[in-house]
Amino acid sequence: MIRPGSYPPGARGAFTAAQELVIRDILADTEGVVRWGGDDRRPYEGLFRLAVGPDDPRLASVAARIRAWNETPGRGSGVLVDTAQPSRRRAVRGR
Repeated sequence: MIRPGSYPPGARGAFTAAQELVIRDILADTEGVVRWGGDDRRPYEGLFRLAVGPDDPRLASVAARIRAWNETPGRGSGVLVDTAQPSRRRAVRGR
């Protein structure tokens, strides 16, 4: 959960279009392993959760890839990504 209390359950529209673009880009990187509460019927925009069980092979695969980003210069948290890049937009639409 991000900033508990700042995004009340049931409310929608707390993020700007640019912020939501980044959220969707991150979700695409997680290959369906992570779900955003903003997509729920009753939205909870501050909530992110695992969408698969512990035995789903995608969980281990995505976790390993994220760990590798943290060990590779120019990858991982803090690296600027062009979320409008066509290949990244296609990935977002595929989710």
